[in-house]
Amino acid sequence: MFEQYPNIFCIPVPLGEGFAGHTNCYVLKTEAGVVLIDFGWNAEESFLTLTANLNKADVSLRDIRYLVATHTHLDHYGLINRLRLLTDASLVVHRLDYQLSAEQQALAGSTLEEPGKEGGLHREKEWLRACGMSGNGLTSLAEMLKSPIHVNGDVFPDLCVGGGEVISLGSINLEILWTPGHTKGHICLFDKERRILFSGDHVLEEATPNIGLEMDIDSNPLADYLSSLKHLEELDIHLVLPGHGKPFGSLNKRIEEICLHHTNRLKEIHGLCVKEAKSVFEIAEKTAWFAPWSELPLYSKRAALAEALAHTELLYSRGLLKKGIEDGVFLYSQTE
Repeated sequence: MFEQYPNIFCIPVPLGEGFAGHTNCYVLKTEAGVVLIDFGWNAEESFLTLTANLNKADVSLRDIRYLVATHTHLDHYGLINRLRLLTDASLVVHRLDYQLSAEQQALAGSTLEEPGKEGGLHREKEWLRACGMSGNGLTSLAEMLKSPIHVNGDVFPDLCVGGGEVISLGSINLEILWTPGHTKGHICLFDKERRILFSGDHVLEEATPNIGLEMDIDSNPLADYLSSLKHLEELDIHLVLPGHGKPFGSLNKRIEEICLHHTNRLKEIHGLCVKEAKSVFEIAEKTAWFAPWSELPLYSKRAALAEALAHTELLYSRGLLKKGIEDGVFLYSQTE
């Protein structure tokens, strides 16, 4: 546990089995109680790590007044069921992320392709086919749905936010900033008085957050993400406390680096479509990730596919790529 600022503690909660790293959960102590921002993975080790460090900060679960989720991915939201039972806290989630987690949980309940039913596995396979995958690769990635990314849609928030609201507790006032991209309903929290931004997975110190397009092909998450990054540049921020990794200060410099990364990725993907139309899978397979495609773990391939689609759709929306459909597969090529 680390005290990042007087009465603001960071608890690094380990990710689930098979995943490296931690999620940063933030404890904000006030004379009126505690705000907990993000909660960690739904695993016993994660729960024990969280509660042991709360004790070190002289905080009990009953002291928590607000549970605030920056987004509903498993590593940030997984412990919500246990915490709702053990606290009297109000749960704060963006309405779009709550809707997404509820829909995904309902779909994930069906892992078989039953006639007449479009369960989660069916929809996942259809999306993978539309991206150009087939055979064993499709089946392997589709099976990942048994461990959904979003969870606990049956936990109804006490406050479904849209952005612009302020959470006030004791001496703390946290403005909710809607920052879509990593998820549709991702939020950051801004303590204007102390010039602190709790950035979730919107801005990280070293890693570039995954911005992927999945089932909702009509959305444009990368455009949303780049736009919401620009809005953050207008704020007077001294310290960024991210959802993973170390705290940092130079927010605008980091935003510039992330925007440059996406500019280069857009150029790379545009160049891959120069000679002939390509599927999203063919594009992802040839794009430079942190490792060659054949060496990427399954969950990274799934994320890379969604990110490649987000970039191709942004290029398409800008008129730099054209899109066709052949045998149910989306194909992208350069405009003439």
